[in-house]
Amino acid sequence: MIPKSNFCEVHPTCEIGGIYKELNNKQCPRKLCFECNVTLKIPPESILTKEILIQKISEKLNSLDINHLLKENVAKTILKRFQQQLDLFQAEIFQIFSSIQDSVNAISDEEKAEDEKFIKLINKDFNPFDCSNKELDFLINFIEGNIFDEWIQRKKILNSLLQKAELFLNSLIQSSYKTCFLFENIHMNLQEFIKNQYTKVQSEPIQQCVGLQKVKNKLEKIKFQIQKRKNGDIVYQKDGQILRIIKNTFDLKIDNLFDNLEQIKYLEFSGQKGVKEYKIKQWNYFWKGQLIGGGTYNLIGQKQGQWKELIKNFWDQKNIIEEGNYLEGIRNDVWNYIWNDQIIGGGAYDKQGKGLKTGEWIELSDDFSEESQVTFNGEYNQNGMKVGMWDTMYCNNNQKEYKQIGGGLYVESHNQESNTIKIGKWIELNEGFSQNSQVTYNREYNEKGQKKGRWDIMYSRNQYQKYNQIGGGLYEEKDGRHSIKIGTWVELCQDFKDENLVTYRGDYNQNGLKIGQWIIMANGGQLGQGQYKEQEGGSKKAGKWIEQWENFQVCQEIHYEGEYNSNGCKKGVWDIKFYGKKTGGGQYDDQEEVSKKIGSWIDLFDGFHKHAQVTFCGEYSEKGQKIGKRDTMAWGKKIGGGQYEEWEEGSRKIGSWIDIGDDYWFENLVTQSQKDYIFHQLSQI
Repeated sequence: MIPKSNFCEVHPTCEIGGIYKELNNKQCPRKLCFECNVTLKIPPESILTKEILIQKISEKLNSLDINHLLKENVAKTILKRFQQQLDLFQAEIFQIFSSIQDSVNAISDEEKAEDEKFIKLINKDFNPFDCSNKELDFLINFIEGNIFDEWIQRKKILNSLLQKAELFLNSLIQSSYKTCFLFENIHMNLQEFIKNQYTKVQSEPIQQCVGLQKVKNKLEKIKFQIQKRKNGDIVYQKDGQILRIIKNTFDLKIDNLFDNLEQIKYLEFSGQKGVKEYKIKQWNYFWKGQLIGGGTYNLIGQKQGQWKELIKNFWDQKNIIEEGNYLEGIRNDVWNYIWNDQIIGGGAYDKQGKGLKTGEWIELSDDFSEESQVTFNGEYNQNGMKVGMWDTMYCNNNQKEYKQIGGGLYVESHNQESNTIKIGKWIELNEGFSQNSQVTYNREYNEKGQKKGRWDIMYSRNQYQKYNQIGGGLYEEKDGRHSIKIGTWVELCQDFKDENLVTYRGDYNQNGLKIGQWIIMANGGQLGQGQYKEQEGGSKKAGKWIEQWENFQVCQEIHYEGEYNSNGCKKGVWDIKFYGKKTGGGQYDDQEEVSKKIGSWIDLFDGFHKHAQVTFCGEYSEKGQKIGKRDTMAWGKKIGGGQYEEWEEGSRKIGSWIDIGDDYWFENLVTQSQKDYIFHQLSQI
């Protein structure tokens, strides 16, 4: 009977005929049958028969002298010696620290007793006749001699010796942690070697990310890149410039990292790490070098006691602190939001140690700032779920008081016992609601918490004008499980605001997909248009399009003109026009399933407008990466630039550069001369 292990895992009825020998191809199984060979079209030279594999193993063993080399290696001897020493050290350390503890207790008791001798003399009811002869000797020495002065001098010497002992003990603890870190790093490096010994270790692909960066005193969305190198370092970069390097983070996921470039530049942490890289003891947060918060970790890396933490997307215009108490890493009791030394919100966490919000809360919107002072006021039930009426409040800088501008009702869900859903009529705020982007949605939710019926998009230019309808459309329940948009809709651009009144008008089909002609309107006039076509898995842009620049504003009336391929990706020549005049553009690869720039391009500065007509002229490689010389132009004249080179899966700046500031314009013509971008590294976490 043929053993089961002789049959292919992919084709169970076929016997294994050989072993695939190539490295770094995880798509191909190691054990191959005839069907595998036919399906995967594997060349014969990449397959080893069982007999040849055994023969090659034997030849390799004979050439290496494995037994001798492994026995000769001293690592086992050193590790065995360490194990024996650690057993001895453990007993010694216990004895040493027990002795230290005994001495500390004795010193404390004796010092206290000596102090008490003098403190008793202060008592007005003191009776010398009640004293023993020894106590009377002390009293005579006190009045006739200088024993008190001598005791004070002795206490000073004692304090000095104790401080030296404390420093020595702290040094000993730190040395012990360093030894621990050394062993943990040795173990981590060994694990990495074992994990990657069968494959070539490579850096992870560069991830294109969308984050936030200060532009003209506001946080605006920008694109940047994150890459995890093969040595464990995580690198942040934007336009080829390295912004920050976080060292040796093998166990840190990119999803858990910064997406706020202001924090990447200016936020620092300071504290101690303990066993297994746990953060321990006091940790402090610094913003531009100034202490702004922090707290204490216990010895297993849990936050403990009083903490001052930074609110999400903390920066200069959102310098809000969350202040409250932790118990073994879980928030409990009252937490407050502190802004400009004033409590502006907060609430309580449950006392059962679950970290659930409970009772009445005033929460801040994700975009809370000087220009967007929005709070949500309501109640949490015992399961940490929102219940009842929640009010949306807004404070305009000019009014200095909060007024209700929206809200609605939460009820418990019938489908999920511990969850709540929105029902009935709601007035909700558009993402990015602020003083110059006052947009609300008048909505309705059905008994399942699904969107239904007419949804109106309302807009007010300032607090003195009423809200007028600017867009909206219909929702329809689909399959009883969710709601979809249907019919004609007028939608807002992602960054809709007073100086960027861009809307899109078009139709959704019965499957909730965009179809047909969509019109782009800007400030009351048509800016562009294009077609959507339904395809498998959704709808995509197709054919010729005229669309607005992602940073479009009144003083930045810029649009793109070009064509989309069948995959919904840009292809061929695309022109960038400023008030109808060609200002930039270039070529996209026609064959790709992603939009990829190639060849010569003129790109626009993120802050391009009529007072900052800045462009970047240079080349893109076949991989879509910036390469070679890149000139920075303003009103047709060169004002800066430098050199790019391809680097792993991206590009980076090298050599001498002259950059422009983020707020560059005709009244603020600031450039930044920087050199040697390759070696530019900001501080580490």
